[in-house]
Amino acid sequence: MLPTQKIAVIGSGIAGITAAYQLARRGHSVTVFDKERYPAMMTSYANGGQLSVCNSQTWNTWSNMAKAMAWLFKKDAPLYISPSMDLDKIQWLYHFFVTTARGQFEKNTAETIRLGLASRWELLEIAATENISFDHVSKGILHIYTNRKSFTSAFDSERIMLANGCEWHIINPQECMRLEPSLSNQPALIGGVYTKSDSTGDIHMFVNSLADVLQRKYNVAFCFDHDANDVNVSDHGVVIKDTAFDRVVVAAGVQSRMLSKKFGDNFPIYPVKGYSITVYLLDDRSRAAAPWVSLLDEDAKIVSSRLGPNRLRVAGTAELSGYNLDIKQERLQPLLNWTRNWFPDIDTRSYRPWAGLRPMMPNMMPIVGPGKHPRVWYHTGHGHLGWTLSAGTSVDLANMMENG
Repeated sequence: MLPTQKIAVIGSGIAGITAAYQLARRGHSVTVFDKERYPAMMTSYANGGQLSVCNSQTWNTWSNMAKAMAWLFKKDAPLYISPSMDLDKIQWLYHFFVTTARGQFEKNTAETIRLGLASRWELLEIAATENISFDHVSKGILHIYTNRKSFTSAFDSERIMLANGCEWHIINPQECMRLEPSLSNQPALIGGVYTKSDSTGDIHMFVNSLADVLQRKYNVAFCFDHDANDVNVSDHGVVIKDTAFDRVVVAAGVQSRMLSKKFGDNFPIYPVKGYSITVYLLDDRSRAAAPWVSLLDEDAKIVSSRLGPNRLRVAGTAELSGYNLDIKQERLQPLLNWTRNWFPDIDTRSYRPWAGLRPMMPNMMPIVGPGKHPRVWYHTGHGHLGWTLSAGTSVDLANMMENG
């Protein structure tokens, strides 16, 4: 067992907060640093909300490569790669291609499902133990299909999902409508897949509530408005803002790439931008029309999550355009159009747009474990599954640090 140590965690999103929690509850003295003024202000602010083990398939398939090429010049496509190129993007695309060519899809998907199942249990255990409310809705996730070819792919996915312990119940349109009555009178719907044990919740609420618990119960210190680059590591220890630590955990989202270069690791993390809108359900008609079962439109690559009675989160798209957080209307508009087309009785006049940068590895796998320097550890690179995986991978990280 590792003696009690002073450990710095860089990042206060879902990856950083869960890492801090697992280390603090083991008795270590933990300080969390973040460049923002409050916890969960970047990628953990307004994601799609799905705790989605059923969405664990990695993206490294030839069919996805073909779709990416078809969408190349469509600015409103589910996946958009901007024509401007930088070295980080070129390296990421190259490694994505290599992973695809090596046929690692099934192996990595199986591992992601394993991590997701463990994480599902751990997150709900944390919420119960620490009395954390986060607008959790346990009504499952319903994948919906409007294209016959893509619905056929649901049968292809069934084998790998069931073989690795994940639910995957293929159902007809009538069963979809019974599960979620707001889908009634949708002639485009041709079938679905239902995963009852998946759920949704507000990641921002969860992270901020857990941060409060860490301060009150576990004496974790927080240092905000911190320059993430202000950290020095040597054989003698870690120094951040003139304070000495025994180890540092990098959980800094897309900034982890920069820090990994500083520490000699240089992980090919790239920011993959996602968009969301939070629609405020201000009248009875809108509240009645909005779905409670979380939806994943497999053709549009858009998800919806009900966050309590008065909010609907709609999210999607993947954009490779560097480290900018610009909200582009042509990328946001598909989310609004989708909401209006599927749920015309929802008043969408009051909504909040958001964009966040997912820290994504080319093989879609998180980085959990030690770096080259013995004092540096990583809990980052969870990509679009940070909310789904971080609670479980933080346990793996803490166990490795205790034993390493």
